[in-house]
Amino acid sequence: MDETTALKALRNLRDGLDPADGRPLPADHPCQRPDVLRALFAGVAALERTVAQDAAAAPTSRRAAADPSARPSAPNQGRPWSAEDDRRLAEAFDGGATTHELAAAFGRSKNSIRARLLLLGRGEAVTGGPPPRWAVPTLAPEPVQSAD
Repeated sequence: MDETTALKALRNLRDGLDPADGRPLPADHPCQRPDVLRALFAGVAALERTVAQDAAAAPTSRRAAADPSARPSAPNQGRPWSAEDDRRLAEAFDGGATTHELAAAFGRSKNSIRARLLLLGRGEAVTGGPPPRWAVPTLAPEPVQSAD
């Protein structure tokens, strides 16, 4: 049950109405007892605050929340990594830079930085533990071919 439906049902009970059909509850109904009524008033007030806070914090529509273009993206997202980028990334990481710092410096997400470091053979250092149980291919330097 979502919060809006629950809130409607609790308001009806608080107001002495049957949530199913809106008819008045009998005088001897348990929800008509003073202690239960006080609890219903408190519960409705608390749920109203929660719903109001959620509405204020939520995006204007569900579509906006699900739309990836509505989220900020890294400037270099989707761009291929160059050999120079790989070299600079490995040097910076080996020099003590954090994945957060590297993400900002390279204009990529932290997950992208972690994934690239795994490919560069820095799996244990990135994950803080043993390398993954699955095979992670590492990038081997391409052989330089002469122009002959």
